[in-house]
Amino acid sequence: MNSETGVWALAGPVAWQFGLVDEYLAYLADRIYSPKTARAYGYDLLAFCRWLVVEEQSLTGVTTEVLLGFLRRSAHTKPHAERRFDAKARSRVRSRPDH
Repeated sequence: MNSETGVWALAGPVAWQFGLVDEYLAYLADRIYSPKTARAYGYDLLAFCRWLVVEEQSLTGVTTEVLLGFLRRSAHTKPHAERRFDAKARSRVRSRPDH
């Protein structure tokens, strides 16, 4: 990923396959999202795009099942401390009283 123009964009030999991701990141900049938020989204999307390359899947061919496959793989590759944090965050969301 790079931000030479002030807008985050994917970089690398296969970045051309993911122009839609760059458009989305430019949209975030146009909507005046925090640069840190756009960067975080960009790195999450970069991980997804790298996984698509490994799986030999095109971005236009992404289905719900493909996305769920990525999420399943991602859930098992997070560092232990991060998984623990995510579990705590989910429990806080579930236990929050409705208003």
